[in-house]
Amino acid sequence: MPATRIFHKGFTMFLLSAVIIVIVAPLLQQGVFMDGMLYKTVAHNYAKFHNAFWNMKFTDVSMNPFQEQPPLFFYLTGNWYRVFGESLPSDRVFTLVCLTLAVYFLHRICLRMFSTDMTAATCFMLLCIPVIHWTFVNQVIETVVTPLTLGCFVLVMTPAESSLKAAVKGIALGCLLILLFLTKGFQSCFIIVAPFFFYFIKNEKAALTTGIVASVILIAGLWILIFKYDPSSEWFKGYLNKRLRASLEGVGATTTYRAEILIRIITEMILPVLITAGTILFYKKKDTGNINETKNAWIFLLTGLCGTVPFAITFEQRGFYLVPGLPFLVLAIIAFAAGPVIRVQEQTKKFFSRKGPAIVVTLLLAISLLYMIYSPHLYKREEDLITDLEKMKPYLKADDTLSIDEEMWNYTSVHAFLYMQNQVNLSDRTLHKFYLHDREHQTEPKAGYKIIVLPTRKFQLFIRE
Repeated sequence: MPATRIFHKGFTMFLLSAVIIVIVAPLLQQGVFMDGMLYKTVAHNYAKFHNAFWNMKFTDVSMNPFQEQPPLFFYLTGNWYRVFGESLPSDRVFTLVCLTLAVYFLHRICLRMFSTDMTAATCFMLLCIPVIHWTFVNQVIETVVTPLTLGCFVLVMTPAESSLKAAVKGIALGCLLILLFLTKGFQSCFIIVAPFFFYFIKNEKAALTTGIVASVILIAGLWILIFKYDPSSEWFKGYLNKRLRASLEGVGATTTYRAEILIRIITEMILPVLITAGTILFYKKKDTGNINETKNAWIFLLTGLCGTVPFAITFEQRGFYLVPGLPFLVLAIIAFAAGPVIRVQEQTKKFFSRKGPAIVVTLLLAISLLYMIYSPHLYKREEDLITDLEKMKPYLKADDTLSIDEEMWNYTSVHAFLYMQNQVNLSDRTLHKFYLHDREHQTEPKAGYKIIVLPTRKFQLFIRE
């Protein structure tokens, strides 16, 4: 049965207002999470031709070479900077493009996998998951992994009328999987399971061909990258030691027990589950969906679990690692309750066709747009750091090195801002002309320096006497 669009202008405006308030406006504000700043600096270096694809760096003195993550994200972001510049609007638009692609691929999935277009319900449910807002607002690597993963699923679900077309799909899927590996590593390739689930659950024989061909392409590509191509082999050795082995051995651990990621999945999904359960109870006398949507629900569920649960093998478990897999879990609960959700969408359409709700939503959209326009003047984090270092900028020259206290060495954002701003490095072991001191640390300022009086809040700049 062809998908029926039941997007309504009023509800679309409501969703757009919500996206602006919880994602776009905070994204446009100044300040970024530590990992986001780290990634921006690596991409900045690539944009300035200070890096090569297989030999990235954070700064001259810290994480050089940078092998903690695969290079594709920094390559894409760095080339974006080369073309559009590194201004705040340009930087944020890259993330908005990724978000738009993710929504587009979700729309394609909803049109194909449901008897009625479930895009509105899916977007609403995803907006109920806090870590999804946080991920796009803070511009971590998952902002690229998510649309790539959804795009792979769109490729898998598209019918292939012959074995040849299924094989061609498999080649394309295998190439996309290699790109996913080069973006976030092995775990981002979880979508390889999707064609096999289509085969085992829906008996789509063409999907099996696609899955086998994609697996061969992926394995062959990884074999060449890891063992046969010297630049990528050298990078992988560093990635294996600095990232994979370290995380498995508990370096950088964020938890003391592996099952915590399961609790995190439940807490992130609690609102969509409760909303769907309430919908089912309200329409308990109605059907929950057709058999095809139930099969699709199992495909979504198993794919989503493959994209989230395996993080339990490491003690380094962060909520935003789950984001590429969460859309599939949301699609699964919607597919299991397709009948009631369709009825809710129909009622929502009628509700927003009334004059009163339409006026309220229009006002809400106007307010959200005003908030978005003003957002670049606001800070979501690191306000003291950004304003203080901006005031110190006239005193610093490119390639300067600032002395710092040992406690500040792991303050990634300080490294990042100074290096992107003036290509200034930090050193906690040697003395230099300038010395940066954090008022919040208990350490007394170093002897032999006098303070440069600046109206700063958190940091103090000293010059050698």
